[in-house]
Amino acid sequence: MPKAKKRRKLKGSVLPLLSTGIDQLARGGFTTAFTDGKGNLLTSRLEMLVAQLLRFQNIPYEYQSRKLGEKKTYTPSSFQTRAGVMYVIEEIDDLQVTPRIAPSKLEKRSALISSLKLASRFQDLGVPVISLDGSPVESRRRQAIFLDDPSFAFDYSHILPPSEKCSVLHGHTSAVLLEIVGQPKEDGMIVEFGELKRRVRSVLGALDHKLFISRKYVVKSNKSSSRIRFSGLQGDFDLTVPTRSLYLIEGEATTENLSREVLKVLAPKMPPAVEALGVYIYEGLNKGSHLLASLSSREK
Repeated sequence: MPKAKKRRKLKGSVLPLLSTGIDQLARGGFTTAFTDGKGNLLTSRLEMLVAQLLRFQNIPYEYQSRKLGEKKTYTPSSFQTRAGVMYVIEEIDDLQVTPRIAPSKLEKRSALISSLKLASRFQDLGVPVISLDGSPVESRRRQAIFLDDPSFAFDYSHILPPSEKCSVLHGHTSAVLLEIVGQPKEDGMIVEFGELKRRVRSVLGALDHKLFISRKYVVKSNKSSSRIRFSGLQGDFDLTVPTRSLYLIEGEATTENLSREVLKVLAPKMPPAVEALGVYIYEGLNKGSHLLASLSSREK
């Protein structure tokens, strides 16, 4: 009978990795497990990279997985070699934890390998810090928050010449709901709600009690007054209105184009941590438009 293949035993406890993975899944993220070919279960691509470099150089090592402890401390993962110890500091979810490294091990040759955002925290440990440009993919966590505030409502009037019902001058009360997408900072927030409210109010105030209409219908304009002329399904219109009451847009003054206009004026006011912005515009109570756009291309 053929000999049964010997199963390779994974060193170390799997429980810390499983608990970390379950926590990430509960937060809406994902987790990935890695093995180094020696039976060690690693917790990140960064640890995998260190293991591959050591194996490429034929440097024997003993791996110890990170351990979360009480009082918001943890022992980072380590690769013990004959020459010294390499610690891997991860960008974990609770950024308030304190690394705990045994002083006796620091007497040996040691080095810390970390993501760029955390590297500056460990300079005072007295060991070299190796920083990578960016953090492991699985440790980057983007979330969306939303803001629905009564102060985000504004009144406006508009005309839609191509529409039979809406080709006469009429008005709406519009409510705005915002969706903010970004990566939480060290304080756990993408942006502080109070700051965001102030920025949004300063923009939406300029839209309140304005006549939204396509720029193409303005036939004459000066600082005091503007003349609007068009032929619609309800007949011919020729209006003269105060220029300060107009809000000119490209295209027809539909709720779809209105959401685009609101997003366009809000985007420059967003903090750098906001990577995408969603705008929900309600035209009345039961209809409206939603537009989501990435802000990654703007200058920071």
